[in-house]
Amino acid sequence: MYGFSILFGVLTIVFFLFKILPADPARMMLDKREDAEQLELINQKYGFNKPISLQYLSYVNDISFISIYSLNKHSFISIHNKEINYFKFFETTSYILVAKLPALGKSFVKQEKSVTSIIISTFKNTIVLAISSITIAIVVAL
Repeated sequence: MYGFSILFGVLTIVFFLFKILPADPARMMLDKREDAEQLELINQKYGFNKPISLQYLSYVNDISFISIYSLNKHSFISIHNKEINYFKFFETTSYILVAKLPALGKSFVKQEKSVTSIIISTFKNTIVLAISSITIAIVVAL
């Protein structure tokens, strides 16, 4: 239970750190080609125009292993807007309860590329770097 509390605290801190940054993610996605209409479309698509409490609940819902999604295609938490594989536990006329891997969403910088695929593609190099660093540290320490 203690580990879960720490993980939940870290996820909450990360969420709010990104929310207090002065950068606007919608503007980051458009670079220099921005206009008001495009900004509004991106804000609607990713929910940046929603209250921060709804954004936070959606974030926690996306990164948890058990999630509740709406079956309404126009809903902010619609299962139809997510590119995830899931196992259905329970379904009503409006909502679905699913088990899934955490959905990390799309990258703001590398547009329309999933964060999970970016992590997977760089994981091998990260492991090589970590093992090399540990090996060098052990050799120097001896």
